[in-house]
Amino acid sequence: MSASRTSSSWSGAAADAHATAHAMRFPLGYGVIHADAHSENAVQTDSGFVLIDWDGCCIGPRELDLISGLSDHFHAPESDRRQFLDTYGYDLLAWPEWPLLRDIAELHSIGAYIRLALRSLQRPNS
Repeated sequence: MSASRTSSSWSGAAADAHATAHAMRFPLGYGVIHADAHSENAVQTDSGFVLIDWDGCCIGPRELDLISGLSDHFHAPESDRRQFLDTYGYDLLAWPEWPLLRDIAELHSIGAYIRLALRSLQRPNS
């Protein structure tokens, strides 16, 4: 397959995913979200766990904060993921749109590393 055809196929798939994402309905609705909720951003205090690192805080679909509890994310043991989702009280895996939301979140994360790599390549050698 040629590079242009691969690029065209990928961009067409990306455009379809973008359109689908904009049409998604989020069962938990929109609200203030942490946008990076995972075990490394949870600190235990005397009164329980609290989330830290609120740099990405925004208004968004509440399901986004549950991505870390998914069965194939962050390589946490299944029992820990299940406890996280059970404690939250909503099983994201029961929502048919979760794979697309997971993929979007992972692409967003990868984008930050790509930007950093490009910046390091553009700097003159010191």
